[in-house]
Order: sequence, then C-alpha cells, then structure tokens
Amino acid sequence: MLSNPSRAIPEPFAAAIPAAETGGRPAPQVAVAQPLSLVTSNPAKYAPLADLLAQLGVAVCVPGFELPEWQDDDFLAVLHRKARLAREALGSPCLVDDSGLLLDAYPGFPGPLTGNICRLLGAHGLERLLASTTARARLVCHVGCWLQGELWHWQGEVAGRVDPRRPVGQGPGPLAQWFVPDEAGEAAGYLHRRRALEALGRDIARLRQALDAACSAGCVFCQEFAGHASSIYRQLLGRELPSRVVHATPHFLVFPPLGQFIEGGLLLVTREHHLAMAYLPESYYDDLERLMRETSDLLWQRYGCRPLFFEHAPVAPGDKGTCCVDHAHLNVFPVDVDVHRHLEQLPHVRIGRMCELAHARPSNQAYLFLQTQQGARFVYDAPLVPSQYIRKIVTAGIGRPDRWHWREYLGLEELQRTFAALSGWNRHDAAARPRDDAVRVT
Repeated sequence: MLSNPSRAIPEPFAAAIPAAETGGRPAPQVAVAQPLSLVTSNPAKYAPLADLLAQLGVAVCVPGFELPEWQDDDFLAVLHRKARLAREALGSPCLVDDSGLLLDAYPGFPGPLTGNICRLLGAHGLERLLASTTARARLVCHVGCWLQGELWHWQGEVAGRVDPRRPVGQGPGPLAQWFVPDEAGEAAGYLHRRRALEALGRDIARLRQALDAACSAGCVFCQEFAGHASSIYRQLLGRELPSRVVHATPHFLVFPPLGQFIEGGLLLVTREHHLAMAYLPESYYDDLERLMRETSDLLWQRYGCRPLFFEHAPVAPGDKGTCCVDHAHLNVFPVDVDVHRHLEQLPHVRIGRMCELAHARPSNQAYLFLQTQQGARFVYDAPLVPSQYIRKIVTAGIGRPDRWHWREYLGLEELQRTFAALSGWNRHDAAARPRDDAVRVT
C-alpha cells in the first residue's frame, strides 16, 4: 500500500473513508523496522523493488503536495533542494530521489536535466547528438535525506548505451527504453535504483540511529523525561508539579495527560523513543501486558469503570499531523463508550496479545488500536483518519464534545486531581473503593 502523509482529510469522517465490505483484510504482513518514507510522485518506478524496500523498512509515499523539480546541472544540488523542501513540507526527515542519464561523450550531461532534454530533443534529436561519437552512457540514481542540517545521500548506477532507434511502447518512459544496459535481464533497467537502495542499506543502521536521535530531540515526551525546562509540560505545570509520573516499569512510564478531559485518564508511554506500540522490541510486550492489566484493575477500583485503551499510530514520524506526539503511547480513559461501533466500518482485525500488533498492523500506513472495556482488542487500517478522532468519539459519548482537542482544553485541574488520586499506585490504599462520580455513559 502507499501512504499519503499530507493528504487533507475531508469532514465528516464517514465521507472520507468508505465502509469496508467485510471486517477483515488480507493476511497480515511481517513486521519490519519503523518505516522511513521515500517520497515520490511516481511510485510505479519502485514497484519492482518492493521486496528490497520492505527489507529496508522503507515505505513509498505519494505526497499530497507538489514537490517542485529543481533545475540544475548538479545532481547533489537538486537532491539537496528536494530533500529540504520535502523535510519542511512533511515536518519530518524523509527520503527523496533523482535519476538521470550521463553520456560518456558529454561528461555530466544531461544529468538532472535528462527529462527536459529528452522531451526537447526527442528520438531523432538524440540520435543526431550521438551520430559522430560514442553512445556509451550510465543511468544513475541518487537517494537523499535532509537530516540535522546535512544531506545524506547514496548513489547507484548501471553502465550501457543509448539507442534512440528502439521503439517506445508501454513502459516507464522513453529513456528507460532507449537505454540498453550492459547487464541482461528484465530488471536491468532498474539496476541504478536497486544499487542506490543497496547503498542506503549498507548505511541504514547509522541513518536510523541519527533519525532516532533527531526524533528524540524534537519529541515533547523525550524533552520532558530528560528534564528540559523548555518542555510543554514543564512550562505549564512544572512549578506546581515537577513530575506527573504516577507509576514506572522497566520499559514504561504512566502519567495523566495534558488535555485531560475527565479525571482518571492516563498515558502509558515508552521510556525510550519508539514510533508506536507495533514497533517495540519483543522483550517489551510482557511488561506492557502486565501494565495494562494493572492499570485496568486500578482504574476500575478507583473509578468503578474499566478503561478504554487506544492508540493512533503513524506510518512514519510526523505522519499524524502536528497535534499528536510520534512517541509510542496508549491513551487510557475510564469511560463507558462503545468506540468500536464508530470504527467497525474500517478494515480491521482482532488480536489477542499486544505482541500481535507487529504482525496485525496494516503495511506501510497508519493504524488505530483499541482495547474495549470488555478486553477485546482491534487493529484498524487508518490511512485517512483525522488526528484525535477517538478523542472526538469519547468526548462526544460522555457529553463533553468541547473537550476533544487537547490544545484547546488542557484539563490541568483534572490532571492534578488524577495525580493526587493515583500517585500512591504502589501503596495498599491505592485500591480505593469505586467513586460515586465515576463517569458512566450507556
């Protein structure tokens, strides 16, 4: 599947996403590392390389905006410009590419201008250009990523010759059919892209490490955990409540969220920066299962209501929009609202254990996770679901629709009351009797 991280979402939501004919979808994909977006307006050119992209954990994405084609005779200058524009438009680092032809007889030409030159000259003009010289050439592909003020780039190429007399039929374009690679085989015309991706693969671990560091540096949770005075929470409540953490495990922290629309809401957040719950190391899931059971029991004891657990996970950093945090976390609220009824029109699967998220999530697109009050767990395809959509459902369900947007209703009083009520999590008296003012909606 292709992800479109910048596509506008029409309202209402039901008009944006067609109802599924069935509740399921094809067999789940094998999980890979956190996806890195490769932004291109022509995804077909990477279709033959789907297996390699999957191995690298790279998702081909069609942007919802026009990525300008910068005109220059230097590949790196074009790649630099394109990578920066894509980074600014998406709000997160991503991969871009640029390909072209280099004629041995005319060093560096046509290079990044290949498309325009081929359209201008046509087959006859190109034949005349090469009439009295060698037709030897190289087809090259450059892949780049703008990260922390630096262009990371990788190159692949294939040698061959240009034959403009070859008939042009259905295919990726005249250049790919005029170019005759030295190496035989049906996929020879894509070797330049394959080799560029293979070069990326040799550097992928270092790139992901740098991406993780960049994401952590810009993550509001990571800033808060590191004690940065500039974090959003510290600026709002840091003096009154230096830490809002009510419980901790080896891999997770639990605390009431900003945007607390009722008392009792919590976030279950990974200590380290991970994109979403589907991308956690296997060793985390037993800890997460225990924590979810313990959290459910505590909220039932305190508020007389089993909680909902939910997550809106992106396909890549920045994919959900500016209102959500791309750091793995579960929202937990002790409310009696049938959220699944609002989501069941989406393609979905039911899972048993949280470790199944890695295999049940849709390939290369955002997903929603929901655990109902009864403990049923669902994973939904969510490529077009608006940010904070489940919050909209829940706040409407409890009669407080004006509180759905966390930036517009910070809920600082509810946060402080939740902290006061649950900060004794590990003490015997934390298992209080159900409260009379527990939120219950039928």
